[in-house]
Amino acid sequence: MGREAIQGGYSVLFTTAVSLVAVLAKAQCEGRLEERLTQYAKPKLLIVDELGYLPLEKNAAHLFFQLVSRRYGRGAMLLTTKPQR
Repeated sequence: MGREAIQGGYSVLFTTAVSLVAVLAKAQCEGRLEERLTQYAKPKLLIVDELGYLPLEKNAAHLFFQLVSRRYGRGAMLLTTKPQR
């Protein structure tokens, strides 16, 4: 889907959930959370891979919710999870 979006002229950003939360947590500690949220809100499509791979701690879940809230109405999010066996 990401490739199709790029070929269609849309901006796309791909990241893993673990990396996304780590970047947001680091930015929060450095006082740069607003800057990072803006960066992740810009692409028309944000792909977050492996969302269900690890449980999110309370702060991580709050940071993720802030991003979802920021993107609301601005662009699509594609979330992938690891299938359970």
